[in-house]
Amino acid sequence: MSDKANDTRPLLEALEKLRNSLLNLTGRNRLLNFKHTPAKSIQFVHSDIDATFNALVANSNRVSLLALPEPPESEHVEVAGRTSRPENHQFAESRGISGTYDLDMPSSAADPPAQAARLQTLHYADQLGSHARKLDREARLAIEETGSNMLYLVVGFLEYTDRPGGEALWLAPLLSIPVAIERAEGMPFPRFHITPTGEELAANLSLREKLNLDYDKFQLPEYDPESEETATAYLTRVAEAVKDMPRWRVRRMMTLTLLSFSNMLLLRELEPERWPDNALENHPLVQQLLGGQTDRDGGGYAEEYPIDDHPRRDLPLVYDADSSQHSALIDVLDGHSRVIEGPPGTGKSQTITNLIAAAISEGKKVLFVAEKLAALEVVKSRLARAGLGHFVLELHSTKSNKKEFLAHLAARDAMRATAVAELNDALRQKERRHTELRAYGLVGGWSSTRATPPSPGSCGKN
Repeated sequence: MSDKANDTRPLLEALEKLRNSLLNLTGRNRLLNFKHTPAKSIQFVHSDIDATFNALVANSNRVSLLALPEPPESEHVEVAGRTSRPENHQFAESRGISGTYDLDMPSSAADPPAQAARLQTLHYADQLGSHARKLDREARLAIEETGSNMLYLVVGFLEYTDRPGGEALWLAPLLSIPVAIERAEGMPFPRFHITPTGEELAANLSLREKLNLDYDKFQLPEYDPESEETATAYLTRVAEAVKDMPRWRVRRMMTLTLLSFSNMLLLRELEPERWPDNALENHPLVQQLLGGQTDRDGGGYAEEYPIDDHPRRDLPLVYDADSSQHSALIDVLDGHSRVIEGPPGTGKSQTITNLIAAAISEGKKVLFVAEKLAALEVVKSRLARAGLGHFVLELHSTKSNKKEFLAHLAARDAMRATAVAELNDALRQKERRHTELRAYGLVGGWSSTRATPPSPGSCGKN
């Protein structure tokens, strides 16, 4: 083995530990051990899998959620001295609505009658409204908090044993369609629909990883989003693949629920084999973070420069910056990694905005990532107020779909910058003021080059 391979082995081991920390292969992971609960999911009956799948995925149409019809008072029953509506399953069956959650396969008869794309529930209208509103609130909160959509229509589940020879049976989602809930006012109750967000189907990487590790690298068939394969055809392929696994089977069910795939996307991106020519382990930032290398002399606070005398004192700032913030901008633009720390209100987002603006002025591309959507919105709004909104391309939550992406590109292409006639005069006036202030400070005995302690928003070295 070469010396280079030996050099990267500790780094690859550290990278593998990092990837494993993202994995949750226990029964607490709903992508591996999904449980249908009224508070977190709505199950559907008497619905056509392919019609629904095609409407959402192929045609980007909305699909209605149907409640049970309201029973007449003559069919109400008395329970514990109180009159109430009949039990949901029994009433559904009395109206010809199948109450089973396992949906039938398409008819094999020639030219079977097509069913409309609609999702039938076993809830009365007020019950459906309560469940739908709760899911909608939680889905919107997830987008506000994380910028990621967590609402999915799951088409098909794999029922399998929790471990080789195990007794417990777990359910795992197979096809997950990102959707949003729409509400339409109606009498006496509002109506609800689901509409596709435009994002790609989410792959259950947790399930693939568990089957790979626990079942001798067992691989499920993959669904190709570019193909015209129907949902039932894919579920049939999965059923064929697991037919020899004891007690395993495909459950042809559809469920609206909340799921989180964020860790699995990170897991996939951290696979070294996905990066050509060892680009991941050879990347300077990866070596710096996992290989023990440091930027400059490491530790402590970064140097705070005498800005008035620094060659980069004329950075194109769009917001005010003190000397520590300006020093951080200089370091980053010179290619160094920095950590900006400080309590709320010390100018971190302001510094990030200045950094992005300065990078744009140098013709650089910037990827700004944040765990919270609020952090993205703050920086975006600051850039917009500075007149740089057209340079921002949003790629989070519903902004990452194809329609929004093309709209952003079209807006940027249509932008026409106008020349500011007074700009050169303003720059010359700024330079004169700076010279006057420098002269005043030096004559008065004050020097901007004196040492000052780091401010609360100062920059820590890597």
